[in-house]
Amino acid sequence: MVRIIIITFLCLLPICSQAETLNQTLTDIGQRLKTLVVDIQRLSSEADRLSAEAKKAREEKNETLTQSSLDRIQTIETELQSMTAKVERLEFQVNKLTTDSIKRFDDIEFRICELEETCDISQLGSAKLSEDELKVVIPKMDVITENTNELAVAEESDYDAAKAAFDNEEFGVALKKFESFMEAYPEGDLTNQSYYYVAKALYSLEKWSNAVDAYAMFIKLNSESLLLGESYLEMGKSFAALEQWTDAARSYLSAFQFDREAALAPNALFHLGMSLSKIGQKQEACQTINEVIVRYPEAPIVSTALKEMQIMECQ
Repeated sequence: MVRIIIITFLCLLPICSQAETLNQTLTDIGQRLKTLVVDIQRLSSEADRLSAEAKKAREEKNETLTQSSLDRIQTIETELQSMTAKVERLEFQVNKLTTDSIKRFDDIEFRICELEETCDISQLGSAKLSEDELKVVIPKMDVITENTNELAVAEESDYDAAKAAFDNEEFGVALKKFESFMEAYPEGDLTNQSYYYVAKALYSLEKWSNAVDAYAMFIKLNSESLLLGESYLEMGKSFAALEQWTDAARSYLSAFQFDREAALAPNALFHLGMSLSKIGQKQEACQTINEVIVRYPEAPIVSTALKEMQIMECQ
């Protein structure tokens, strides 16, 4: 009996040992799980904290950007208000000067008309001029677009050849080429523009009478061109070369009235004064030349104007 009990105990001993080992293993796993849960909770809390900090940072940045934008807009608005006030003051001064000038140049035009037998004084008036000049207008650049789909290849080639000769100051060649071009394409898109270069070529060749006719045709066909001021000025010089001083004065006056802020305006005003002197209107000539000095003190022609006023003994 004792032998059986000993044998049984010896057989159960490994099983007990294995149970004890398994129990220890399960305990270790439980401890590790608890540790892992704690780590997960800690990481979750850290993630929430970082997320909150990131959200706060974004809100502060947006607020900063918004405030910066508002400050910039306010600054721009203030500058615009200041600029508007300056423009309004300048507009008032320009309009006042224009009103005084209109009266003076109306008187000049009246005197010129008196010297022409064919001029009808009753047709003179400054209503149109007053309406235009009492507005401050910023001249716009003419944009010339060339649509090659509408312009024949031959027409474009002929025009370019004539223009190239003109640019090279081959005025005789350019004149012939432009005249041939205008005969070949009387209704072409570039024909009206060609009259300007024909007139310039004739002017450069000192064919004054023909230049006058060409400039007159260009002015008639291109009423919106920015080249009108220069065309009137050079037509006036052509009349002056022919000693047709009344016509010259009219052309110079038109050149000046076309754009009083253009680079050619001081020259047009000076030559108008000289033409009035040739006509015999000395007082008006002195007043007009003096306007060059007053209006355009930085213009290169001012020195010439001062000399002419001394020669004319202007008071």
